[in-house]
Amino acid sequence: SAERGAAHAALAAALHDPMGGAPDADRQAWHQAAAAAGPDEGVATALEQAAERARQRLGHAAAAAALERAARLTPARADRARRLIAAAGAALDAGRPDAASALAGQGQSQTAEPGALAEIARVRAWVAMERGAMRRVHELVVAGAGPIAGSDPLAAAAMLRLGAVAGWW
Repeated sequence: SAERGAAHAALAAALHDPMGGAPDADRQAWHQAAAAAGPDEGVATALEQAAERARQRLGHAAAAAALERAARLTPARADRARRLIAAAGAALDAGRPDAASALAGQGQSQTAEPGALAEIARVRAWVAMERGAMRRVHELVVAGAGPIAGSDPLAAAAMLRLGAVAGWW
């Protein structure tokens, strides 16, 4: 295990660009993650950045994997929850509803923040919609939109529109 970690650390170091460019930044981040012995916010941030680059390429499955691994390396509970919830959204976008649901559940266990809980409800509502459980979609969006209606009315309205679509179906 120690030798494997050292090998990944060496590979990450070999991929480092001293000129500031990062043509292999994603691979470097994954090798750093494989070398990490415990929580490491720097590595988690590098993986989150790799996830964003994957998302921009429409690589939603890669983004979900990077965000999930970043969450595992995140020491702060609030940041871990945020990354798990983002991983759930990316898994949903990748067409992996079971993974999205599981990641949303893990994120929910890490936070009580209304905006985060609303995003979890949104992910779960889309999973329910995909499965044809329209009544469940309605329950999820109403429960998720209520707590954020005052602080983020646009997000709440978007959730309720999803409920309206489910009702129409």
